[in-house]
Amino acid sequence: MNVLAEKYKLYITYSGGDDAFLIGSWFNILHFAKELYKKFKEFTCQNQSFSFSAGIFLCDNHFPIARMSEKTAELEELSKDFEKDGKIKNAVTVFGCTLNWDNYCAMIDFAEKLSYYTNEEELKDKDKLARSLVHRLLRIIKSCLKQNGQVDTDKLYKNVAQLHYLFARHGFTAEKIEDAQNSIEKDIISVILKVFSKEDIIKNYQIPLNYVILKTRKLNKQ
Repeated sequence: MNVLAEKYKLYITYSGGDDAFLIGSWFNILHFAKELYKKFKEFTCQNQSFSFSAGIFLCDNHFPIARMSEKTAELEELSKDFEKDGKIKNAVTVFGCTLNWDNYCAMIDFAEKLSYYTNEEELKDKDKLARSLVHRLLRIIKSCLKQNGQVDTDKLYKNVAQLHYLFARHGFTAEKIEDAQNSIEKDIISVILKVFSKEDIIKNYQIPLNYVILKTRKLNKQ
């Protein structure tokens, strides 16, 4: 882990027994977590009897480290309580989502692809998504969540039509999406439309959407 932490320029605040607490930039932490999981699987020879859970807490650089540790521990507990397909733990919590590591890695992969197809400057580009549309997609997903974090299926299905309308307004018509081979329509639009009918995974797409919003934000220079 020390080698990976150095690679991603992370500060190991604590490491002992089977616990560790690391601090770093949000971007590096997310990619560190993905690679750590892959290295862990290699080290354990894919043995599913071994697993680990984690919490990733994002905050500004003025947030007290002691409070940061507490908040991260709370997220880790959510991961430890996670259960999917009869398997407990082996999960990570970030951006309000708790999911297993394989799904997390898939979300980071999709985030990188979405980032590539997002227009940071909000200029018209038929081959790019407007950053404002990424914001809108995130708001739509959040609007489908109940207070307990569960998906409101009625709102979810109602928003599918809204999604088609939104994409059409930005030039991504049903015909273009259907005929797409290797383009934004195939790699991004069709994927989003498909997952909106899957209540068990739609919540996870908050991760790539938040990822792109953070990566493309304009920082105020002091």
